[in-house]
Amino acid sequence: MATHALVQASLRINAKSYGPHLFIVPVRSLEDMSPLPNVQVGDIGSKAFGGFGSIDNGYVRFDNVRVPRLNMLQRYSRVSNQGVFTHPKQEKLSYGSMITIRVAVVNNESWNLARALTIAVRYSNVRRQFSTNGKIEDQVITYSSVKFRLFPLLGVAFAYIFAAKGLMIAYMEMLNDLNTTGESKRLAEVHALSSGLKACSTWDCLAGIEECRKACGGHGYSAYAGIGHIWANGVSSQTYEGATSKQSYLLTTGDNYVISQQTAKACLKYMAKAANLPPSAEYISHSNPSLVQISSVGDWKRSGLQMIVLESRARQAVMKLGKLVTQGTPWKDLNMDCVSVSRAHVDVFLLREFINTISTTTDSNLRTPLTKLQNLVLLVFI
Repeated sequence: MATHALVQASLRINAKSYGPHLFIVPVRSLEDMSPLPNVQVGDIGSKAFGGFGSIDNGYVRFDNVRVPRLNMLQRYSRVSNQGVFTHPKQEKLSYGSMITIRVAVVNNESWNLARALTIAVRYSNVRRQFSTNGKIEDQVITYSSVKFRLFPLLGVAFAYIFAAKGLMIAYMEMLNDLNTTGESKRLAEVHALSSGLKACSTWDCLAGIEECRKACGGHGYSAYAGIGHIWANGVSSQTYEGATSKQSYLLTTGDNYVISQQTAKACLKYMAKAANLPPSAEYISHSNPSLVQISSVGDWKRSGLQMIVLESRARQAVMKLGKLVTQGTPWKDLNMDCVSVSRAHVDVFLLREFINTISTTTDSNLRTPLTKLQNLVLLVFI
């Protein structure tokens, strides 16, 4: 039903490309709402699993449509009457803003998992099935198959919620630097983290939401349970915002396997630099620790040891990928290695933010249950 579209298209002057820019393009007549000449527009129809049913996502096709020069958004870069292109003072300004949606996705999907868990945990506490020794029927939550699935997911949900908050803080610092000075030492870091977290959070949270539905048995399959609706609307997040470069960021979509390459490439650059690394990648410059001695189960509850284990794994994953690249392995054959590096890098950030959140919380009553979840989710990550 839109009368105008904000179109991202390649700007070309005298056959020279200046990359993607934004243009306001009329698509319908303001008189009778009919499509304008050489413009085809319509609804794309139903989406997978009935998700986003209330959103009228449309398609549009332009065939030789003239767009006036003044319809180009020209806050940073401009085109004069004579067709002279003026570059923005800082190319990174537009690059930094592209991270916005990825940061939001991590926050949205972590809370979607939390909502599904709220339904599943409450249901399995109230629902009773089968009795032991003729007594009152047992709560579903007491069965090991339910605890084994839901309890770790509680840790996963909190981990991504805390990570989303840490990522947002880093993003706002980066954006403030870009807007004031045009530079930000955190740009590359936030880009790598947001790419990896976007992929891993949508993978883990959507899989967790489906596990919550199954843990509710037959009632979980009912639309009235609410979990199916959460999953159907969130499942598309595993596809959108999956392009591989700033040139194609808003022009195309890929998937999480594609976007994970951004995090992996950043980690390779960190390894080559080996100094003055951002906080989330400092572990890459550390030397491999000697063999950690585990004398009891309690040792796994030490935050310091947990960080050593995850950092060591991430470092080795980066080193392995770097060795394969040095050996001349084609990049297209390293997709799964990139996923391993991206996930390992994200796990380090997740655990660090979990530890930081517990250490800074002002409510002492929360520290014990959160620490238990931290220890549980660490074993899930491993």
